[in-house]
Amino acid sequence: MEGMEINEAYKIFNCSEESTDEEIDRHYFMWIKKEKASRNNPDANDPIDLEIINHAYETIKKHREHGTLPPNDSKTLRAKVEHFFTYYKLQTLGILVLIIVSVAAFQTILDQRQEQAELNSLPKESVSIMFYGSYFEPGLAASEKDENKIVENILTAFPEWERITTTLNYSPHELTDGSDIGIQQKSAAILALEKPDLYIMDLDYFNLHAPSGMFHPLNELESGGETSRLLHYAQTGEDGKEQLYGIELTNESLFNGVPVHDQTRKIAAIRKDSGNKENALAFMKEFSGQ
Repeated sequence: MEGMEINEAYKIFNCSEESTDEEIDRHYFMWIKKEKASRNNPDANDPIDLEIINHAYETIKKHREHGTLPPNDSKTLRAKVEHFFTYYKLQTLGILVLIIVSVAAFQTILDQRQEQAELNSLPKESVSIMFYGSYFEPGLAASEKDENKIVENILTAFPEWERITTTLNYSPHELTDGSDIGIQQKSAAILALEKPDLYIMDLDYFNLHAPSGMFHPLNELESGGETSRLLHYAQTGEDGKEQLYGIELTNESLFNGVPVHDQTRKIAAIRKDSGNKENALAFMKEFSGQ
C-alpha cells in the first residue's frame, strides 16, 4: 500500500495532532468494532476496509514516534542519518576538531624537527648580535640584503668565524603616532625574548637598560687605554656598584654599504649569560678602534 499522508490518517480517525494517544487508540478500537459488526451484517451498505484503518493507525503512531513518516526505504535511510546527526552532531563535531588539532600538532612537530635538523647541520655560531634602536631606518630590519651586508663586514674583520646571526630590532625614541607605539612595543618584546651574545644600542637605550643588570661587566677592558668618552658605566641594583658595561663603537666599517645614522653614538654591550663572551669581546675591541 502506498504511503499515507498524516493529514489523511487523522481525517480517517476524525482526530487532529492535538488529540491524545488515548483518543487515537479509542477511535481505532471503535473502528475495529465497527468492522467486526460489518462482517456480521452482510447487508451493510458501507463495508469497512480494515487495511486502511490499520494503515492510518500505524501512520499516526510512527509520525508521533519519529516526527515524520518515511514513505520508502531511501527516505527511511535519510531519516536515520538526520536523526543521527541531530543527536550526535556535538560528538561528531568534537571528533572532527580533535582530528584537526591532532593533525596540526603532528605537522608542528615535523616542522620543528626539520628546523632543528637544519640548525644542527649549520656551522657552530660564532656570535649573535642584536642591533637595537633608531640609528637605522625601520625598513632596514626587513632588508635581507642589508643584513647580509653587515654580516659580510663582520666576516671581513673575522674571516675565521663560521656563522654569525644578526637581529635588526628597530625602536623609535619619538612617538609621533599610533604606529610608532606599536613598533616600540613590538621591539621591546623582541628585546625581552631573544638572547643574543652582543647588543649594539644607541646611547639613550644603553643608559635606559644598563641599570637592569642584563649586561656582563667589562672589567678586562678598563685597563686597555681607552678614552673615558668610549667607556660607559652604569650602577645596577645587584650590588649598587658602578661598573663598566658598554664600549662605544668608532669603527664605522661595521656598517659599510648600509644606511645608518653616522652621527649616532652606538654602544656595544655583552649579554650577562652570553655563550660566546670571548668572541663578543673580540668584536668590541675591533670595532671600538682598539
